[in-house]
Amino acid sequence: MTLRTRMRTGFAAPLVVTLMSACASAPPATPAKPPAAPAAAAAAAPAAPAVTATPGPATAGRETPDAPFRQLAPPAGPEPTFKPPKPQRFKLKNGLEVMLVEFHDLPLVDFNLMIKTGGAANPADRAGLADLTAHMLDEGTKTRSALAIADQAASLGATLSTGSTWDSSNVSLSTLTKNLDAALALFADVVVNPAFDPKEFERVRDNLLTAITRRKDSPPTVAGLAFTHLLYGQKHPYGWPMAGVEASIKKLTPDVLLYVRSGNAYRPGGFNLNVPASDEKFQPEHVTDVEQVHDARRLRRIGREAAHPAAVVEIG
Repeated sequence: MTLRTRMRTGFAAPLVVTLMSACASAPPATPAKPPAAPAAAAAAAPAAPAVTATPGPATAGRETPDAPFRQLAPPAGPEPTFKPPKPQRFKLKNGLEVMLVEFHDLPLVDFNLMIKTGGAANPADRAGLADLTAHMLDEGTKTRSALAIADQAASLGATLSTGSTWDSSNVSLSTLTKNLDAALALFADVVVNPAFDPKEFERVRDNLLTAITRRKDSPPTVAGLAFTHLLYGQKHPYGWPMAGVEASIKKLTPDVLLYVRSGNAYRPGGFNLNVPASDEKFQPEHVTDVEQVHDARRLRRIGREAAHPAAVVEIG
């Protein structure tokens, strides 16, 4: 063996022994687990008891000032009583019956002119006549158009309406007492001087016919009309709708309405004027101003002008 070989062997043996000893060393120790809690301590801990919320007295710092008041029920008050005002009844020189009921709470005056006839007086083939006549009263007069009437009522803060039921027709006005004179003039013009303008009549009648057509889309309405038709028959006014049907409405003309308007029903003897007045300044003498708007001679003249053969034939 040469010197070079011996030197390699002598250096390699210790190196091999060192590597083998390093590989054979024990692996690093794993960290120890934390100790478990003693069983005795766990068994000694009692279960937490169930806590029930019990109302306690409110602390002085959180109590509201009205807490004592709210804990006591209020005592019963005196028995309420209602004392209706006593109406005053009187008749004007032209035969108009007036009932005045005074309230002294608000500065308001209401006029409700009731005409003692309604849909029950319709001829058998003129269903809707009374209703259409009443609705045409505020659709223009001899001096005011329908728009002028609406504009003036709005400027006065007044409410003017017309309508009809089976037993009566009516014209109603509600206004402030400070605007009474102007509002009453408008009210009188509508009652005494309706123009029944053909253009306005066509507009109102077309709207009514549209409503009658739409009525057919409501099964309950159709069933109710069929029931009353079977119950009262074709010859009784109750057997027909209050607003009429297409056939009866198409027969009506402005002359027919004017003829009805000039009849006995639209005269002072056929009126009742109900006046609930809230202002203490309103006196019964103010109602006598209405007498000027119900001149029987003027109504008779309107009747004579409308009582031409065409109108008589139309009314049946």
